[in-house]
Amino acid sequence: MDIAFLITCHNRADLLERCLSNLQQFHKGHLFLVADNCQDDSVQRCQRVWKQPLTILQTPSDAFWAKSMALGETAAKKHQPDFIFWINEDTMLTHPIPIHPDHITAGAISNEQGNPYRGGVTRQKNRPLNFQLCPFPNDPDTFHGNCVAIPKQFYNELAIHPYQHAFADFDYGLRAKERCFPIQTTPPIGWTPTRTRQWRTIKNPILRWKACFHPTGLPLQDWWTFSRRNQGPVLHWLRAYRFLLRPKLDLSNPNQENKKTP
Repeated sequence: MDIAFLITCHNRADLLERCLSNLQQFHKGHLFLVADNCQDDSVQRCQRVWKQPLTILQTPSDAFWAKSMALGETAAKKHQPDFIFWINEDTMLTHPIPIHPDHITAGAISNEQGNPYRGGVTRQKNRPLNFQLCPFPNDPDTFHGNCVAIPKQFYNELAIHPYQHAFADFDYGLRAKERCFPIQTTPPIGWTPTRTRQWRTIKNPILRWKACFHPTGLPLQDWWTFSRRNQGPVLHWLRAYRFLLRPKLDLSNPNQENKKTP
């Protein structure tokens, strides 16, 4: 089985090294690493740790996750592997992902506490841009991009849209679903650190606005493109910015990010 692993990194060499060492315990294949304007020794560590075929691509300036993944995907497709396997640099597998040539596999990922955190998701019926985690064995509508295996018959029909950072994974899955490409989730197969800081919770209004419109926040053009491509009403697009006026301060729910609701 020929697998191309697709991963992007940005100045998190320690996490990258752990991820790659861990990944090789379960899977073998050709790694396509996109070093997104790395200023640390991520590339050197990758070359030292990865014992299989390796292609390194470098961006001249910050491209962020989506654009970097799109760059790596273009390079990987030229080799026409049986599968393209997305994995985030901070995702640690505890089991191999059960890939299958007839469906896209979205790996279920827990947080440090062992709670469901990333994986396949379903849309809410009356709010098409609200999503909630889809537990195994239900069929999801789309997925987080932490750990995803895409067979050749599907990746040749789709492409990662070059958003800046977020949205590319959900957008990819929704377009796959539109074309009736089957998507399946898995039992928990790994873990990733919980992201604890979001623009919505920043108390200082100036810093909150800056973080919101940063590529890793909720940039206007990306959110508009994702909304219009995926049947989102204009009111919902606008409603997502309500926390610019007053921050969201309720952090009592440890699984609050399970719903990807801008």
